[in-house]
Amino acid sequence: MCILLAIIVSYYTIDTMSLTETPSSKIQSKVTTNKTLGLPQHDITNKTNKMPSIQRNYCNQYDKPKRLINIVLLALVSAQLQWGSLRALIPAVEGSPFGIHMVRSPESIVAPQGDEVVFECQLNLEPDYLKWRFRPFNSEPNIDKYIDINSNDIYNITNDDKKSSKLRVYVRDDTIGEYQCVSWFGSAALTSVTARLTLATISLENEDERPPADQVIRWHVSPQNSVLIKCGNVTSIPPPSWSFYKNNIPVSDTVPQLPSGALILKSVSPSDSGQYSCRATNAIAAMDRNIPVKIELSVKNLPRSAPQFLVEPPRKISVRPEQTVVLECGGIGNPPPTAVWSRPDMDIPHSRATKLPYGLQIINVSNQDQGNYVCRLDNGIAPVLVRTVRLEVLEPPVIVKGPASTSTNESNSLTLECVAKGSPKPDIYWMINGADTRWDSAAKHENGKLSIKSVEKRHAGIVQCFARNSVGEANSGNILEVIPKQIPGEVGKKPLGPFPTKPPYESGKTSKGRKKHKMRKYANSK
Repeated sequence: MCILLAIIVSYYTIDTMSLTETPSSKIQSKVTTNKTLGLPQHDITNKTNKMPSIQRNYCNQYDKPKRLINIVLLALVSAQLQWGSLRALIPAVEGSPFGIHMVRSPESIVAPQGDEVVFECQLNLEPDYLKWRFRPFNSEPNIDKYIDINSNDIYNITNDDKKSSKLRVYVRDDTIGEYQCVSWFGSAALTSVTARLTLATISLENEDERPPADQVIRWHVSPQNSVLIKCGNVTSIPPPSWSFYKNNIPVSDTVPQLPSGALILKSVSPSDSGQYSCRATNAIAAMDRNIPVKIELSVKNLPRSAPQFLVEPPRKISVRPEQTVVLECGGIGNPPPTAVWSRPDMDIPHSRATKLPYGLQIINVSNQDQGNYVCRLDNGIAPVLVRTVRLEVLEPPVIVKGPASTSTNESNSLTLECVAKGSPKPDIYWMINGADTRWDSAAKHENGKLSIKSVEKRHAGIVQCFARNSVGEANSGNILEVIPKQIPGEVGKKPLGPFPTKPPYESGKTSKGRKKHKMRKYANSK
């Protein structure tokens, strides 16, 4: 638009008027390239930012309408240069609505005590600078702020190039928590998603309070029933692998297990009788725990009996898409019961579902499989045993609608919307130039929306919404331009936007005998 107007001005001004250029008002308008962002820019070297003065000796043969057109067009060109949209100057880059995006974001890690882990952050464009920050484990986002990180005994920051940075962390109790990298472009900042550093651990319930006592549970089962042996629960990050023992002898690896850690004994016979014990192992932490509960199984003929559970099956099971899941419903009786599965709201996907003696197996789980499943165990002896199992399909957040690119006047009210999906339902929070808006007294949050009652200059820059659940985190950002208030007597204040039009840390001209200072020019400073 600016170039088109300039051409029109040139056309109408030929032989119509002359533009005088004096040393005090000389303007050199050219298009250069911003080395930081690769943006075209108008380099106006005139400190007063004025257009060339127009001589008043117009030729008499030209009429007033043409002179009026010239003045209007020159004014439009000047306005375009001063109020030119920042969005139009920023190149479109795939994956980002405003030209900057993270090529690589830090990823969550589970690691043992004393290990060293590496977080990496890389951008598509070179920032002015990049920093790392940390929030300790069990912090409250509404209370505890991030702590800036510097290289020391437990942190080591290296930069492979000016677009990327690596943070090496020594794993110990005071480094467990959340990490982010923040890249700065002038006064604007782009923030990465959060990466969690979690300590690999395994423990028994209440083991810190008192040593667990051995416990023996006795089961009496009729032949041909299927039995799921679970010795108990442990707290383990990540989930443990299980080893089973019969009479202190390891059970063969050919005997199947459920993903939840249950040993499957199909169609039991008296030869399966014995004492079963378990051990849970956390391979990452290189630790294991012997479960104090032991199962004494006795397989023999028993009187006729209605269906029952030896162990109450879980009421809720969570799984990620494309995985295989078993909905447990392992009841016993005499005769052995038969299970009938159903869904209250839709049909069971029979092409991917298989009925087993101890449950329902679904392969290649999809989001459509989420919901309630009803198991009815019946062997002809009342009562029928009914259980409902809820299947939850975990999905990381996806932002369906991110914040729009916005230009607003200082002191105006502003509302930005962010819509995200995921399972569990993600929480949404906002950042402006790397600052969490939950700490901003001018900001309010409701149903994924960010509302600012009175926009201030400090809000100009990059605004991002983040969607987060137990599976992961996603973000989406855009430009927020703030047009400063007009002060009487001032003309043409530019919008405050996030990006400098000069390479960062550009050196200004220095007079002889004076110290050279580094200066930074911004796109939207006067």
